[in-house]
Amino acid sequence: MNLIQLEISLRKFILNKSPKNFEYRSWPLLVFDNDNGVYFAKSQLSTYEFIIKVSRFIFNKMDSYYYKEQSEFIKNINEILKKNPLNYGKYADNDAWSPHMSPTQLNNFLELCINTWINMSMKQYIPRKCSCITYNCLHSDVR
Repeated sequence: MNLIQLEISLRKFILNKSPKNFEYRSWPLLVFDNDNGVYFAKSQLSTYEFIIKVSRFIFNKMDSYYYKEQSEFIKNINEILKKNPLNYGKYADNDAWSPHMSPTQLNNFLELCINTWINMSMKQYIPRKCSCITYNCLHSDVR
């Protein structure tokens, strides 16, 4: 799956009913409110829960499941969303009903998720310097 297909399928996952083979829900994660011009959740959903659902989708779509990487992804995205409400919409903590995002903020969120996933993927392939002389070093500090 290329990045364009990932963005399209992620957008569909967020804005359409879920595929039955992934998770069951009878409505989209976010729906558009024409009166206010924002996307929001119909049922109570914190931003953190929203990020968890998106991360499950991304990591399952990539045919791999790495708990450590997925947890890092969730943590990174959550911190960025908390600190940048102008770019990514209203953050919904445990007391709020749902995150609110304008169409531009939703696009920013999708781009953030994909770029974060790419950066995490690339980090796995960049070898760190090791003090070992051996070319094929297997020390733990290499990865």
